Amino acid sequence: MDYGVQIPMVTKTLIAFSEFCRSGGIILIWIIFGLPPFVAARTQPWPPLDNRQRIFRPSRLIITLLLAIFCIWIVVGLMLPHVNLLDAISNGPQKTGR
Repeated sequence: MDYGVQIPMVTKTLIAFSEFCRSGGIILIWIIFGLPPFVAARTQPWPPLDNRQRIFRPSRLIITLLLAIFCIWIVVGLMLPHVNLLDAISNGPQKTGR
């Protein structure tokens, strides 16, 4: 507070998400991350058409993108306050009134 640094919005949303998970929302998160494999398994033809050929499956892409975005959000949410504080310390305290 002495340096006039506020918590970034990404970190505020990460804190809110943490509170949501601690209050029982983690069950919903597990369901959201668990649904795509079950849906994908039910929508694919069985037996597979050709075992030698790799088939593009949108479910794999969706799961990979969701996990990547989730991990990037967590890393940015945790590291951004440190970067802002170091930037404020290196620049010195900012005067709010002129």
